[in-house]
Amino acid sequence: MGNDLRKRVLVIGGTGLFGKSIIRYFEKNNLLIEEVELTLLSRNPDNFRLRDYAPNLHNDIKVLKGDILDISSLPENNFDFIIHAATDSTSGLSLECLDRSNQIVLGTRNVLDWIITNKSSRLLYISSGGIYGSNIVNRSLDENQHADLSINSIEDTYSISKAFAEHLCFLYGEKHALNFSIARCFTFFGEDLPLNRHFAIGNFIRDAINKRPIVIKGDGKTIRSYMDQYDLANWLIKILFHGEFGDIYNVGSDREISLFQLALLIQNIAGNKAGVVVQGKTIDGQSRNRNFAVSAKAHTGANNEWPVHLTNKRY
Repeated sequence: MGNDLRKRVLVIGGTGLFGKSIIRYFEKNNLLIEEVELTLLSRNPDNFRLRDYAPNLHNDIKVLKGDILDISSLPENNFDFIIHAATDSTSGLSLECLDRSNQIVLGTRNVLDWIITNKSSRLLYISSGGIYGSNIVNRSLDENQHADLSINSIEDTYSISKAFAEHLCFLYGEKHALNFSIARCFTFFGEDLPLNRHFAIGNFIRDAINKRPIVIKGDGKTIRSYMDQYDLANWLIKILFHGEFGDIYNVGSDREISLFQLALLIQNIAGNKAGVVVQGKTIDGQSRNRNFAVSAKAHTGANNEWPVHLTNKRY
């Protein structure tokens, strides 16, 4: 790790929700400077104001420009730990399906080739609970559950691409002894969640604070679970530093809630009396068949020392 004992960490996709969560976590826990040297990689670093997320340490965090679809744009690799979280979950739904697949699969392969060429130490690949596909049975999802995906379904493009990107990690692990772990992430909320995109909880909060009726486009029966972005960062860092080689970890809450119940909860917290409107429309795209997405609570890390599944406990 060079001449000092600091862990050199690169977050690819470092200016998205996951990257912002990690920045805030490092600063709040005083892990930067003495323990961690943090670098962020982004396609659009000029649009990112680092001081908004790490006001005391923004001069000590590097922000580099690079695109995983252009391997030549990736920086010289002097990192001990890499988090690959570059899939665009915020605006990705606006992409054509083939472009979406290329971003995930080709982008991940470029990152893997770059890591092997530069002999980095360890990778945490950020996957998704979406790889479990349709789950019409009301049971929480564990890491050993087989994906329920249709190869011929365009709506499953995101999930299939994520599953194949995971498979690439295992192929590179077998051929190149790549040290990696995988985090299958579910749904999250927090101060950095956009309120004007396709995230249901963000849209509900937006409607509530603007004293408008909270609009549910579907039937409200969809079941989700939500983890705070601080807890998300907590578990990602634990997996990055302590996860087992080749292990897969669900990262999400095991506390289920329907979207209708969620809308009522947000309405009550905000003191919004405008009501909840259930439109009952058919949901298109990657979420169409995912009517139940709740993380399980069974898996623990090495020697059962730290649970990866939700507890709202702070460490």
